[in-house]
Amino acid sequence: MPVAITYKTYTHPAHPTADRGRHEFTYSLYPHAGSWSDALVARRGQELNQPLLSFGFCESPGKLPSACSFFSVDGSGVIIDAVKLAEDGGGLVFRLYEANGRAEKATLRCFRAPQAAVLTDLLEKETAPLAVKDGGIELSFRPFEIKTVKVRFEKP
Repeated sequence: MPVAITYKTYTHPAHPTADRGRHEFTYSLYPHAGSWSDALVARRGQELNQPLLSFGFCESPGKLPSACSFFSVDGSGVIIDAVKLAEDGGGLVFRLYEANGRAEKATLRCFRAPQAAVLTDLLEKETAPLAVKDGGIELSFRPFEIKTVKVRFEKP
């Protein structure tokens, strides 16, 4: 289990050239067996730096599933780094990367089945179509590879 230590600093008024404002750092020790990639250190770091936030809502007469995810990726070393609206308004753009330094296959899954998916460059120019199979998008990553994927959905 990781141990986290938070360290806070404040700028002293007698030192006006120093950084101003409040600074907060969190250090974490994560003891593990084997290599850093076997221990999923990159994923543990994200869990520390981007904690899950929850929000309460009013009761609703509808039924909700016991578990639900808007987006997920199967594959221990592939991480969804960003999700945004496509510049052309035609779906969502995902930025994913392989974090453990190994070639890996992964499947991107969305809250509803995609109609189509394509690989894009950083400017969202479409470079290659991707197959949508069983509601997911299968991807192959080289070690540390970054991919940008544009996904289109049918209008509800």
